[in-house]
Amino acid sequence: YNCVNIYLDESGDLGFNLTNSSKNLVMAAMATADDRDLSRLPKRVRRKLNISGMDKEIKFSNSSSIIRDYFLEHINVSECWIVWGAVNKRKMENKFGRDRRALYNYLCSKVLCDMFKSVHSKNINLFIDRSPMKPGQRDELDRLIHEVLKENHSGNFQPKLIVRHLDSLNCQCLQTLDFIVGSIYQSVEHSNDRYVDQISEKIIGGQHIENKQTPGGVLARAPSGAHIPPGTYLQFYTVTY
Repeated sequence: YNCVNIYLDESGDLGFNLTNSSKNLVMAAMATADDRDLSRLPKRVRRKLNISGMDKEIKFSNSSSIIRDYFLEHINVSECWIVWGAVNKRKMENKFGRDRRALYNYLCSKVLCDMFKSVHSKNINLFIDRSPMKPGQRDELDRLIHEVLKENHSGNFQPKLIVRHLDSLNCQCLQTLDFIVGSIYQSVEHSNDRYVDQISEKIIGGQHIENKQTPGGVLARAPSGAHIPPGTYLQFYTVTY
């Protein structure tokens, strides 16, 4: 490809409160060489399902199963591929303490490491759902991402990378990605595979990371009926340290 666009978003929260926080933090990256259909999908959903409030973002978390199914059905026939990662925050606390930004950057590097290995392109545009950061943290993250690409790009020459942090309200593809990462979150956090199974053919890699020792270390699982394109790889496992 001459250019590939990658979109990155997370689900769950960065908190470590045992009562009010999510157990897991999940992150997903969606890559495509042609994002026209994916960018039109939120407007198509509004029109097809008569959803009002064009100035408001459609979110997986507050959408009906009908809306979720419509998004996922169209994502599954689009030209894209998906890599995801998840960390069990409570079991990783001894690794990061309660440093939320270190946890976010760690998961980001894991997901993008796998995604960059799957991208064969001269140019990469990376769009990240903007999150609140202290001064300097966004620059630190961008430097980390460039280093991850340097160490994990495919081909002989490193692609040119442009990183943009966008408000998802102003980026239709990030709104579409929200339904992908929301589906994966439902599977990881609540063992509900109803939604992620609908896009299993698009998922080429995923890992759930826990900081504990278990026999064997890796649990492999492939989604039923998944078609894996030639030259890509499939990873569904739990990494333990």
